[in-house]
Amino acid sequence: MTHRIYFCGSIRAGRQDAELYQILIKKLQKYGKVLTEHIGLNEPWNAPHLSGFTLGQEDLAKDKCIFKTDTDWLASADVVVAECTQPSLGVGFELGFAWKLNKPTLCLYRPLNGTGTAGLSAMITGAASDSWTITHYNEPDELDQAFEQLFQKLELTKNSNSQC
Repeated sequence: MTHRIYFCGSIRAGRQDAELYQILIKKLQKYGKVLTEHIGLNEPWNAPHLSGFTLGQEDLAKDKCIFKTDTDWLASADVVVAECTQPSLGVGFELGFAWKLNKPTLCLYRPLNGTGTAGLSAMITGAASDSWTITHYNEPDELDQAFEQLFQKLELTKNSNSQC
């Protein structure tokens, strides 16, 4: 089954992990349509779906379009995957929105200097539940099993919900 996947990653708070986002998005495409594949672009604010606006940032009409598009995509997504290592207000907002919608969510975090989750917001770690998982990793290849488990669990949930 093809899933609708909403991927979150820092844009305006820093693009240090843009190449990592590209790798993660490619891995996720194995499981379905990544609605936000533009997050992996070098300049996601100039993504094709925003071509009707001026290039760059700081355009209020463009920001409103981004908000509407992203919240629509979040609402329609089957699952949310967020790379949370680079602190970002936008990713935090998206995660809060996903949490409120009770979306199955996988939060990815690379502990820096052996800090565990010390650098991850308590609003993220404290939200852990059956549908909200936090996975620590150092290298992208370590996530293959976490992705497989996420989508297997999603399939099981869908199948059990479709039975009478």
